[in-house]
Amino acid sequence: MALSYKYNSWYPKQTGQQYLFLGLQLGYCSGSFSQTVRKACNALINTAGGIIVFGVEKETGIIKGVSEELNREQQDLYRLAVDRELRNFTPSVQPDSYRINIVGIDELGEKTSRARHVLEIKVSVGRDMFEDSRQEVYVVKHNKVHGPLFPQELKDLVLIKYKEEIILRATALNKDETLNSSISVLDDKNSRQMTKLNFYKSLTVP
Repeated sequence: MALSYKYNSWYPKQTGQQYLFLGLQLGYCSGSFSQTVRKACNALINTAGGIIVFGVEKETGIIKGVSEELNREQQDLYRLAVDRELRNFTPSVQPDSYRINIVGIDELGEKTSRARHVLEIKVSVGRDMFEDSRQEVYVVKHNKVHGPLFPQELKDLVLIKYKEEIILRATALNKDETLNSSISVLDDKNSRQMTKLNFYKSLTVP
């Protein structure tokens, strides 16, 4: 992720990555921010992973920075709020499955009364179905957080996760079989080469 962004520029997207632009306001770290992060992180981890972004206009994708001033202490409070929400998921989200990034903004010569920042939370897709701290489940549909899911939707999600697990296991098994097959072919080739070599040696022996 970037070390800094340019004010009033387009947010740089990567092809194939899911983004959720959640506006310019973070909200109180243990209040509305935590509730928003709980739902958005749960949706991403249950779908295909992605990046949650605060400080970018939802409609235009233009970088403005969050409305709150984030000094070092406040940044730590928001990081802790994210950690707390993800730790309370079932199953608990491992620390290496997400990353929090608070990026400064280059004002391009504009004089402002405070530093501006973009807050990003990158979440990896989960192999299981994850419930949040309220035992609710969310997904991403049409670039928006959808949920909590109804029983039939939960059943569908479980089936999707089960099929993904089967595919992953089958892929791993095929790789092992391919490797074993390659080893067998090499062994057979070496054996035939040794047989030929021994035959030629026998012809030259008086």
